[in-house]
Amino acid sequence: MRIAFISYEFPPDTAFGGIATYVRQAARLLARSGNEVEVFTASTERHGSFPEDGCIVHRILSAGRDKFALEICEVFGQRLSEVEFDVVESPEYFADGSEIMMRHRHIPHVVKLHTPSSLIHELSRPSACWRKRLVAAARYTKYAIQRRMSRQETLDRDDWELVSPSLQRVAMAERNATRNADLVLSPSKSLAEWAIKRWKIEKRRVQVIPYPYEPSQELLSASTGPKDNEQIILGYFGRLERRKGIDNLIPVLETSLRKHPKLQVRLVGKSQTHLESGLTYDSLIRKALSEFAHRIELVGNVPLDTISALYRDTDICIFPSLWENFPNVCLEAMSAGRAIIGSRNGGMREMLEDGCCGLVVDPNSTLAMENAIDELVSDPNKRQAFGENARKKVIHSYSSDTIVPQMLEAYQQAIALHRGRRT
Repeated sequence: MRIAFISYEFPPDTAFGGIATYVRQAARLLARSGNEVEVFTASTERHGSFPEDGCIVHRILSAGRDKFALEICEVFGQRLSEVEFDVVESPEYFADGSEIMMRHRHIPHVVKLHTPSSLIHELSRPSACWRKRLVAAARYTKYAIQRRMSRQETLDRDDWELVSPSLQRVAMAERNATRNADLVLSPSKSLAEWAIKRWKIEKRRVQVIPYPYEPSQELLSASTGPKDNEQIILGYFGRLERRKGIDNLIPVLETSLRKHPKLQVRLVGKSQTHLESGLTYDSLIRKALSEFAHRIELVGNVPLDTISALYRDTDICIFPSLWENFPNVCLEAMSAGRAIIGSRNGGMREMLEDGCCGLVVDPNSTLAMENAIDELVSDPNKRQAFGENARKKVIHSYSSDTIVPQMLEAYQQAIALHRGRRT
């Protein structure tokens, strides 16, 4: 099968997050299984076509993520005059493949869900008081009536509440591209259900297929047994921001550090700005937990090739996201055989099997997180059992042998659905 990926993100030039990691893994594994795979992506420094990991990667110098969907059309069109693709896959985020989908309607198109912009905004904004909610409801009602009377497309309430017209346009583009796709793939049941309900997509056109994941040998070789020293390291990996649950985690860390003298805390990831205080989250943490400064390590952002050593040196990983799709940090921690405390909101509940491969908690309950930390700090055997189960889950459930056949079957279904929609 000849497969094209359209994605603004792709390592190393635009390796900004989980989309880049997914596309690289998926493209490489599909190529390894005998498919012809080409990636159309952006770059900040080069333009051209390059052989990489058995694929052909077409990079363009892009003016920015919001321009990419239009910019990539010329290179894709030129390549299409030379070869024909059986299927195209693109992320919903910023509707990277929307222009190609509209211009080349004869090609079956699959949209892969990651995390839509409107959902990111919902999780990142502070809660509004009841008065502001009432005012917003009245304003939205007026907006919706005016749009319908003029027969214009109407954003739903949550997308309308995005802070700027440009973000509203992105939200609408993401929704429309996903609706127009022949097939929609989601890594988690949670996100699939969100898209079906929020964007009103037919259930028969949505499938759940987890991300394929190939853990490094550095992660797989990490010991799951207790370390020789008495120190216990509680690790957080990911951006320090509201939607990752950092606001709720800070008081939990204070209580746990006070309760467990052997506990050390390590936070790994880029720090964002806390909206209410104007401080960066690392500064906020230092201020709030100054009493325990000697027991807290704020590492900041680190290169991917050094992350394995940090996981190996961690006893317990905590991921208290308000909602999360199918986080790579959880896959990495599972591969390293770490004991994990994950959020019950989103895909981690499915990944950790709600208590088989780790503890799943309400990220809005500080007591639930504190109890989970207490349980794992006091029980090294449980930490080891969770770690071993988590590693087995990654190896058996997310390997190329498991996921690639599911992806190829989904592409065949997209092709069949495409034929049906055209007739």
